[in-house]
Amino acid sequence: MCILDALVIVPVAILLGHSLGSQVILEAWRQRSASVQALIPMLGAAGKVFSTFPGGSELLLRRVEIVQQERARLTPAMRERGFELSDSQANFLWAAHAHVRGSELSMRLAQAGVLVAAGAALGEPGRVRIALRDRVASTRLLSALDKAL
Repeated sequence: MCILDALVIVPVAILLGHSLGSQVILEAWRQRSASVQALIPMLGAAGKVFSTFPGGSELLLRRVEIVQQERARLTPAMRERGFELSDSQANFLWAAHAHVRGSELSMRLAQAGVLVAAGAALGEPGRVRIALRDRVASTRLLSALDKAL
């Protein structure tokens, strides 16, 4: 995490860990979850990756709870703003707005410091993929959406 601290220009990071590195990125996430946007463990412990991670099961359950809370909060708020959202149990929202294409919305949100994935790379140019993080990130997203629309 000291590398992330030194990189002032990177507000959040996507961490990739190979083999033992899978446990390293889990520990980095445990220490600084607000600075980690995504984890990509590759060829780490088979099956129960979190079983060897101290407190991993509790952390995972808490993360699932937060995602569920934010999905329940953001879904109606975004629909009120004119978004079409696919029903989902995932850790992201798949959203489209009738008046703004996905790439344009992605650029507008990026200007406000909110990063979402434009759907064109996933075959849906009218959509964006919005990761569900926490209440602070959701509040920032809604504020940025109000300015971007």
